[in-house]
Amino acid sequence: MLGALPIAHFGTDSQQAELLAKVIDGSLVLTAALSEGGTGLPPEVPVTTATRTADGWTIDGTKRLVPAAHLAGRILVPARTGDGTSTVFLVDPADPQITSTFNRSVNSEPLCSITFDGVAVTAADVVGEVDGGAEVVAWIADRGVAAWCAVQAGVCEAALRLTATYTSERKQFDTPIATFQAVAHRAADAYIDTEAVRLTAYQAAWRLAEGRPAAEELAIAKFWAAEGAQRVVHAAQHLHGGIGVDLGLPGPSHVPVGEARRAQPRWRNGAPAAARRTAGRRVAPRRVRSRGHHVPPGVYGAAAGDRGTTHNLTDHQNRPRLPR
Repeated sequence: MLGALPIAHFGTDSQQAELLAKVIDGSLVLTAALSEGGTGLPPEVPVTTATRTADGWTIDGTKRLVPAAHLAGRILVPARTGDGTSTVFLVDPADPQITSTFNRSVNSEPLCSITFDGVAVTAADVVGEVDGGAEVVAWIADRGVAAWCAVQAGVCEAALRLTATYTSERKQFDTPIATFQAVAHRAADAYIDTEAVRLTAYQAAWRLAEGRPAAEELAIAKFWAAEGAQRVVHAAQHLHGGIGVDLGLPGPSHVPVGEARRAQPRWRNGAPAAARRTAGRRVAPRRVRSRGHHVPPGVYGAAAGDRGTTHNLTDHQNRPRLPR
């Protein structure tokens, strides 16, 4: 996503011929070093510099939160090449002037910090145009956001499946707790949020694939990936009771659900207040009717109630909550 797609779109014929076939057969991993810390988002102009030499450029600086850098054979690195301009270079991480520090995020994703100390690159390593790095980085970032929104949709679905199974099997007073009204309402709300996360992620990805403007749709998808996904995994943990916070037992505290909940602050930082207000205006008037008090029949393995209920997609203040 971060490496192969930009090479396919911006790369030269020789870059594509050398790299893409290896990506397809699995012998090469590509990634991009976009972040320099802070919010984790790519800066408009990087602090990392590329200084002109007789043979090309030398890169100096540090990139952070680089995904899968320990596996990558090439890394796309944006560096400042002019007054307010940047260029994206293909860099070999095996270069002796590169120092890489391996880390894991709170959701166990491998992320590396990479320091460049006079790394030499040539014109053959430029991705896109010289001083045209901003366009390349924005193109990559948009598709990376859409991909992470899709990941959040999958995380929510997995959390909901776990919850539907657990509440259908867990009994109190010889009755499955899924039949309790408060549990059913909470699961129904989580289902609606999951579908909103999925729908908005698909919409953003489709507009990008069709070459249409997608800034607003990406902001909306980020809003739902943050706000909706957090509500889904929060509900999943509540409905699992003590199992939801016990890392020693199978349940939503494990990676699929933990990823969404722990990553949520990063998504908040990635969705500015203006974007969140825009997203709210776009979805606030919409209402969705579920087929029952809890997850519809045949969905995520749960049985449905016998009455429908209407939910407002953004009205989570008055949603039923279980006692803490």
